Amino acid sequence: MKKITAFLLVLLLSFSMLCGCSEKNNPPAGGDDNNNNNQQVENKSYLGTDFDKTDNTNLEKVITQPNFTVNKNVAEGTDVLPNTVFSDKMMLQRNAVTCVYGTASSDGPVAAEINGKTYYGTAEKGEFKIYMEPMKYGGPYTLTVYCETSKYVINDVLIGEVFLMSGQSNMEWKMSNKLAGDQGLHEQGGMYRPDAEKDPDTYYQFYNESGAMKDTDERNEALIAETLNSIVHTDMIRICDTPIRNLDSDLYENTTTERADANAMWVSAADDDMESTIGYTSAFAYYFALKLWQETGIPVGYVHSSLGATFVSAWTPEEEFEENRSVFSYVHNEDFRRPNVLYNLYIAPYKNFKFKSVVWYQGEGQPTNYAQSMKVMIESWRSRFSDPNLAFMIVGFPRYGAADGYYSGMTAEAYKNASVDTPLYSPNYYPCREQQKLIPTLVSGVAVSVNVSTGDYDEIHPSEKQTPANNTACKFMEVFYKRTDKVLSGPVIESVDKDADGSVIITFGNVGEGIDLRNNGRNFEVAETKNRYTYKAEVEKLNDTQIRIYCEDLSEINYIRYGYLNYPRISRTDMSLYMSVYNSAGFALDQFTWAAEEA
Repeated sequence: MKKITAFLLVLLLSFSMLCGCSEKNNPPAGGDDNNNNNQQVENKSYLGTDFDKTDNTNLEKVITQPNFTVNKNVAEGTDVLPNTVFSDKMMLQRNAVTCVYGTASSDGPVAAEINGKTYYGTAEKGEFKIYMEPMKYGGPYTLTVYCETSKYVINDVLIGEVFLMSGQSNMEWKMSNKLAGDQGLHEQGGMYRPDAEKDPDTYYQFYNESGAMKDTDERNEALIAETLNSIVHTDMIRICDTPIRNLDSDLYENTTTERADANAMWVSAADDDMESTIGYTSAFAYYFALKLWQETGIPVGYVHSSLGATFVSAWTPEEEFEENRSVFSYVHNEDFRRPNVLYNLYIAPYKNFKFKSVVWYQGEGQPTNYAQSMKVMIESWRSRFSDPNLAFMIVGFPRYGAADGYYSGMTAEAYKNASVDTPLYSPNYYPCREQQKLIPTLVSGVAVSVNVSTGDYDEIHPSEKQTPANNTACKFMEVFYKRTDKVLSGPVIESVDKDADGSVIITFGNVGEGIDLRNNGRNFEVAETKNRYTYKAEVEKLNDTQIRIYCEDLSEINYIRYGYLNYPRISRTDMSLYMSVYNSAGFALDQFTWAAEEA
């Protein structure tokens, strides 16, 4: 195994030197002259009306009048010690008031200097905060924190867009999994796939021979090559990973108060040591940052703080959790799943740090009260961060075949003999996505990306993270930059109308050059009577913005459901084949239900 790992790392480094982007190929982050940076941002006006918007939250806390004489020749030391999120290669949020914070050996005046400007604060009870006015994107700069007896120097600081990446295992899933040839397919008996013992014909005919596990070595090699091709070594992406898995389990049990420092550090995505940079970090977070940087040319940084198998309650501060306990349907009282323990350990250390947005990927398998519990968590974070406008970008769930019809009533014989288009009901992820869609209706400043055409039928952790990350980055630009020069998300339903012949016509917006109807209109269900759905719906494209749905077995259609079904005969890995309505930009229509009585 060690030999294989070593070989992969050698292969990776060799490939990156041949095909990776060097820093010479990357656009500059900007210079020390903020006037130049202003000009660069103005040239990107097509990115949206809010792209260069300045956030003046906490501006009244910025102090530029000296409260002591800064001695720039004072020796370096730790009498004033910033939180570890302030380290070499870090990134600060552009166009916003930022706060430098940490501990001091004694109380008294402190100051921070960056790009020729000095800001002041005071250390009290061993802690300090220094607020700095909004800065345009640029760098690299040197950030120096002073007290009367020493200084602390932080080198290679960029100003750009900074995100807090959090959630559970699909956010945590590392790039190194792909670099090791791990497709995310784990042998778990019949839990996530046809049972090899109970139904060997189906297992081998429709699973092994489908290519999902056929010629595993070849697929591993292809996966590694694909991953290597997708990686860009650039200094314009900065990564800060919270070392969650490395902590002593006793810390989970004994944590009852907010942790002050997460012992984090920043690295550059240009670094050659893949094990400690891109290979170590969240694959989703890296691809999100990469897409945003490629689209905007602005440096992108992120703090990654996620942990698998966790619930919203564990990420919610204790006070807010106790006040709203009734909405938290999923609560555990052991180890890292205990209420508020993950907030205390992995979010609280960053509550004074300024982020552009939280990107949240969590909630699979939590279809009850999820939206309400997320509302509580979001509002609690905004309160604790003293940032009422903190954006939340929710990652919509991909497809997954667990709990399909094979495990919820269909016999092995029926499963084996089913045709390609025989649907298998997926009663888990559909309501989970519906809960995600409710969140923006309950709390403002929230957007949800659509990923129903991505995923892995057999694995809750799909290895293909780039597509959903790209979808999420595009949705972020659409909502929070208000970018309109290109299509950045899927079709949206503008109207649903019953025709005189009993069929239904759906009109869409956000179609780009037009609707792209694929896969014979798959995944539409229709009903005349409530809850009596049939999948034998016919779908035809009328024009660039409309489709018609009808069913020969029904006199009229009063109910429609789209995106609920799985079709394991079609593909175990290409989930785009499960959906049928796309726009010209290739984005999928989200799942939906419609009832004539509610229209």
